[in-house]
Amino acid sequence: MDGVLRLAIHTQGENPKVLEFPYDHRVTFGRSETNDVFLPPSYVSREHGEFLYDQADWWVLDHGSLTGVTILRGGDVHVQVPSGGRERLRKGDTVQILHTLIRVEAKPIESLVETDQDWWEGATVASVRSTSRSSVHSLQRELRGNEEQLERLFALASDLNGTADLRSVLRRIADAVFEMLPIASHFSICVPDDEGGYTPFFGVVRGGEELELGAVQVSQSILGWVAMRQVAMLFQPGEGESALSESIVSAGIASSMAVPLQSPRGPVGVMQVDNRLSDVPFVQRDLNLMIVLANGAASALERARFQADIQRMFDGFVEASVIAIESRDPTTSGHSRRVADYSVTLARAVNRTQSGPLAVHRFSEAQLTELSYAAMLHDFGKVGVRECVLLKAERLYPEQIERIDGRFREIRAAHRTALLCQELGLGRADALERVDRGMEEVDRELGEAQRLIARVSRHGVRDARDLEHLGALARRWFVDEAGERRPFLLADELAALSVRYGTLTVAERREIESHVVESHRILEQIPWSGELERVPEIVVAHHEKLDGSGYPHGLCRDEIPAQARLLSVCDVFDAVTASDRPYRSALPADRGIAILRSDAAEGALDPDFVDLFVEVRPWQD
Repeated sequence: MDGVLRLAIHTQGENPKVLEFPYDHRVTFGRSETNDVFLPPSYVSREHGEFLYDQADWWVLDHGSLTGVTILRGGDVHVQVPSGGRERLRKGDTVQILHTLIRVEAKPIESLVETDQDWWEGATVASVRSTSRSSVHSLQRELRGNEEQLERLFALASDLNGTADLRSVLRRIADAVFEMLPIASHFSICVPDDEGGYTPFFGVVRGGEELELGAVQVSQSILGWVAMRQVAMLFQPGEGESALSESIVSAGIASSMAVPLQSPRGPVGVMQVDNRLSDVPFVQRDLNLMIVLANGAASALERARFQADIQRMFDGFVEASVIAIESRDPTTSGHSRRVADYSVTLARAVNRTQSGPLAVHRFSEAQLTELSYAAMLHDFGKVGVRECVLLKAERLYPEQIERIDGRFREIRAAHRTALLCQELGLGRADALERVDRGMEEVDRELGEAQRLIARVSRHGVRDARDLEHLGALARRWFVDEAGERRPFLLADELAALSVRYGTLTVAERREIESHVVESHRILEQIPWSGELERVPEIVVAHHEKLDGSGYPHGLCRDEIPAQARLLSVCDVFDAVTASDRPYRSALPADRGIAILRSDAAEGALDPDFVDLFVEVRPWQD
């Protein structure tokens, strides 16, 4: 039997290949190298299926594969071959196995397409044009006769080169299309998906309204062929009854253009433009313009997506940093994220302010991002603070309490020994009874001292009388078993118990405060972009106070960045209201507001930011 079966095989990420077989041959395909067509991807079964010539037709058979065999048949029609079953191939069919496409051509069988051009004739394709680099250069030369369009293309290229934000790139490309093609009504970009097809990534209509991705109408067969063959196509409703014509007519499309987006790194997606405003169709010069525009748009889109990937990676780093900070102190979980939310909300409220001292401040989107990062990382340096200091719930550490309890047992034993020696030395018969009676007073006195120590260690604010009693206790001494004089309280214990507010000694508070300098030191090592370069500066200044009493540099009002003054308000409020801390319970919002107002009155916080914070009430969101 004469004739040749030609298979054009295209697997995503691999070079296309063409194989030919005689008609009287069963052409098997699969992952096993014993097949006629070897398909190496892991998603292909070892004996996936075959092409079979039977009763004057070609059929495709599925050998019970795991991922199946699908036939792409015009428009959006997908035919699934039953597992273990078979399906007759028709003109224009393409066999799909996940990310692998097999275009089938046979001669002289009439049911199969003979050439690429035959497949489109009589359907909806008005024009097909290559998008190779040489073709694009040729079209660019043709456009030189149209100075207006050329100027627009140059302006677009300049805009895209200066834009890194993905959404902005997409909007600018869409705007350029609508400017240069007055009859264009719908613009969309589709990108490859995990199933081997294409999914809408962005869609917009003339006038600027973005479409919900589910509302973007696309033809998988059109997108697949445009992307696979890297050709631009102009579609118009034909007179035939092809599925492509029907799908275009049913969508109310007068004509449509689909152009592949090919960056130096490979395919990026497909750009499609529809005309649903009038019966006027696109023409060849419109397709030529789209090809040239797509050449620059693809590179800009790839660059923006690469930038977006970097952004996601950096956001992941920030999230991981916050997790690392909060794992050191679980009681502050969520603090950094809340402070970031409060800060951005407050900054946006500042942008809306039309009068007063805050009206002079305006924060751009880049500065809002900068502020958000600074807020997320403002406590980053706490990774270098000892955990026992971060989590110190009382003025004395647990081991200090144990040490004091052990010392007081020694003091009790020393008293008992001294009383016993005294009574026995006097030769009294009831010496033991007298010792026990004497120890009752000692035990009462020591018990009171231990209860005082425990209460002062736990209590929020130390009383002046307590300090006097503790000082007296520290001046008392006893003789231990080794005959050495030892005080009831050591100097470090007395220093810790003498703290008036909170639980930290002067040295421990300095250690906590050092986290600001440590945060700055770490964050300065990051090569921040120009729009984010002030993140370390904001972080290092968020504990400064307007009156110069803050740390680490004692800056005054005008020396403190506005973002840092704003961040300080949000940080203080969340610190006192958000959750219980080891050393105190969380306060209600009204108490938090009172603290903010008090700090502002004392010259610590910026009163203008405090007033706006209270007005906006971001914690309620």
